[in-house]
Amino acid sequence: MRLAALYALVGLVWGVLLGGLAAWAVMATAAGVSWLYLFGDDPWPEAVGWAIPLAGLAAFLGALALCTALGLRSGRHAERGEPAEARRRRVQGIRLLALGLLLAAAVARQVTASSNNGSLSSYLSAAERNKRSQRAIRYSPT
Repeated sequence: MRLAALYALVGLVWGVLLGGLAAWAVMATAAGVSWLYLFGDDPWPEAVGWAIPLAGLAAFLGALALCTALGLRSGRHAERGEPAEARRRRVQGIRLLALGLLLAAAVARQVTASSNNGSLSSYLSAAERNKRSQRAIRYSPT
C-alpha cells in the first residue's frame, strides 16, 4: 500500500469520527437555536424535519472530505522524503489508523451500552417511575 493511500485511509477513519461529532454538534445547535429563537413551543414547520438533518449531513460530509484530503496530502508529502523516513511514516500511519479504529470501537460500545441499556423504552420506563414516585411524594398524607 502506498503511503499516500495509507494516510488517506487514516484520514477517512478520523473523518468518520470527527464528522459524526460535527454532525451531532450542528444538528443540536440548529435544533436549539430553532427552538429558542424561531419556533419555541409552537408547531414547527415541515421543512425543519429535513433541514436540520441535512445540515448535519453537510457537516459530516465536510469533515469527512477535509480529513481525507489532509491525510492524502500528508501521505504524498511523506512519500517525497528519504526511504528511512518513509518507513517511519508508514509505521506512524498504521499506529494512527489503529488508534482511530480503537476509538471508533470505543464510541460504538459506549453508544450501545449505556447505563439504561441504551434503549429508549428503558429510559422512558425509568422516567415514568420517577414521575410516579414524585406524585406519590407530592400527594402522600403527612
